[in-house]
Amino acid sequence: RARATRGARMAACCEGDDDECDVLDLAGDAPPAPAFELLDAPDRELRVALLRRFFSLEEVAEIHKVAQDPRVEEINDRDDNLVYKHRVWRIEHQLKEKRKELYDRLMETSRGIDDALWQGLEEEDEGYPE
Repeated sequence: RARATRGARMAACCEGDDDECDVLDLAGDAPPAPAFELLDAPDRELRVALLRRFFSLEEVAEIHKVAQDPRVEEINDRDDNLVYKHRVWRIEHQLKEKRKELYDRLMETSRGIDDALWQGLEEEDEGYPE
């Protein structure tokens, strides 16, 4: 259910300009998940994996610097029915371009965590980082 909604949103995102969406090839086995603390939730799919000190202070500063790129844009595709409201900026292209090692670590860790908790990403799928 969640994947269908995400897929529909990403398909809509990509209809206009292929450069808008980054596509992650999920071929091959997911890497092992790093050590994490699982924060529980009433719904199994809403649990959160907390990775303490995943980024160093220097890496956080670098990500903030990347986010200042003038090509970074705020997006307004969040569902109006969300319980929480938040503002979102897409920086995946800029992060991949300027700090690929951080981008790759995020993507690989995301795959590992998904495999450990939800198994929502399948090998033949494509991922849409956001």
